[in-house]
Amino acid sequence: MTANKRKYPVDSSDELAGRIDRAFRDIWFVERIAPHLYEVHSMSGETYRTDPTIPACTCYWFQHYPGYCKHALRALFEVGIPESERKI
Repeated sequence: MTANKRKYPVDSSDELAGRIDRAFRDIWFVERIAPHLYEVHSMSGETYRTDPTIPACTCYWFQHYPGYCKHALRALFEVGIPESERKI
């Protein structure tokens, strides 16, 4: 899993709000497997690994779009990673 280093415009507030909504609607639970590494279990039965401090994720969305995917967002909300520990 690598960080998405592509440069893109920042998400609009509507895009980010929609992703946050989906983070709570579509994700069943978050499990810590190492410091800053989490498995995110979705309602569809899929499991993704994310490090929300970078951000990085194994999901399709993250590989093709910039910023925080819903899995990294949910991990941030679930475990409350302080802003000082985030790398972006």
